[in-house]
Amino acid sequence: MQATPLLQPPYSLALNDYQGPASKLRVQLLLRDLTKPSLEVYISLRLSGFGVELQTNPSVAALNTFVLQPGVPLTISGSELSPLFAQMLAQGVNYDELLAGASLPGGYYTWEVVAYLPDGR
Repeated sequence: MQATPLLQPPYSLALNDYQGPASKLRVQLLLRDLTKPSLEVYISLRLSGFGVELQTNPSVAALNTFVLQPGVPLTISGSELSPLFAQMLAQGVNYDELLAGASLPGGYYTWEVVAYLPDGR
């Protein structure tokens, strides 16, 4: 299984720019094993850099599942990703301030997407 974040430049330090209908972030999932049946997965988002780490709360991630068909890419839009930003676990920054419109500290950030099966694998 492959999970890839797709970011649209110009990149922003405002977290709100990465969720909702006009999101700069989409995620592409691909079940590469063509011998597998369709799989239901959930995903977790992680943003890290400059002393900051934000990660999807596992209890929220598990409520938002996606079905993958073998060999067929699935692109998840910003609107579909919005629930994953609810109650994110945050270190190095006040998450409530980010949701209210504050910017992340300047610097280089990395997005990571991990897909899990409902049993946690």
